[in-house]
This record gives sequence, structure tokens and C-alpha cells, in this order.
Amino acid sequence: MILLIISFFSETYSFYLKKHGNPNILTFNFNVLLESLFLFYFYYSILVSKILQRIVLSIAPLFLIIWLTYMRLIYTDKLDPYYMDMVVNIQNFTIIIFSIFYFYEQITKSLSLAIYNQPRFWVVSAYLIYSAGTFFLFLYASSFSDNTFKDYYSLNYFLSILKYLMLTLAMFMKTEPAERKK
Repeated sequence: MILLIISFFSETYSFYLKKHGNPNILTFNFNVLLESLFLFYFYYSILVSKILQRIVLSIAPLFLIIWLTYMRLIYTDKLDPYYMDMVVNIQNFTIIIFSIFYFYEQITKSLSLAIYNQPRFWVVSAYLIYSAGTFFLFLYASSFSDNTFKDYYSLNYFLSILKYLMLTLAMFMKTEPAERKK
């Protein structure tokens, strides 16, 4: 829920800044960092396999180092801000991989036949759809012209709305089935 609130306000503020012609690089980059760290913790907590948990724990510090390196290069004017999209692609790639790990575990080890009744299924699905849908958008963002980028960036807005709807659904789901009334 915290991640949902932070992301919503961050993206709303970024959209406001972009609409008024101000750069939203700093807001966007901090949102990427916070979202990634929360998601790494989330995947660490829902994955059952100790090996997969160790993979998540080893990737989280690597992501932080990459993020800090790119931020330093951007704010010392050694790198174009659009290259921060590479960090987003690293985030998207890791989320796709962790989502595949989650679904693999659910297929092979799940005791529940209806995994869609669990809130974590909807959270994982929301981030998988968003990450897969925006992967190539951010991969090629630096090569687009401004007009082309604006046209394609509407896909990001659509997938963000879909992600937030799925996260909202997960937030209001009951985590345990209600006991039957006698």
C-alpha cells in the first residue's frame, strides 16, 4: 500500500511537472529507486525457494549501485538524462525475471488451485504487465524524436493506469478466506 501511494503521488507530480514544461528527472529517478527496493523486498518475501531469495538479495545491492552510478553521471553532466532509462530497463528486466520465478513456484509448488484469489498474484501480475509492456519503450526511448516519444509514451500512461487498478484490486482483497457462518 505504501508503494502504491508513493508511486501514485510521484507519477502525478511528474505528470504535473511535465505538463508545465519542467523536468521531472529527479522525481522519476527517486520513484524508480523506491519502487525497485520495495519490489525486491516484496519478491524476497513471497518467494519460497531459498536460492531464489538469495538471488533477490544479491540483485538488490547491485541495482542500488547501478542507480547511484547513473545518478552521479547524470548530475555531473557526464551522461544524458535519457540514459536513466537503462536503469528502468534493468528494473523491468529484474521484475520480469522475479515474476517468472514467482509463477514457476506457483505452478510447481502451490497448494492452492486458485492463485488469483491471493493479493500477491495481482501485485505480481500488475508489475509483470507494466514491466513487459514498457520494456521496449524505455529501451528505445533515447532514439525516438520528441513527437514519436510523446506518441509512444501514452502507452506508459495506459499501462500505469492498468497497474494501479490491479494494485488497488489487490489492496482490497481479503488475504484469508472468511470463516463460514454457522
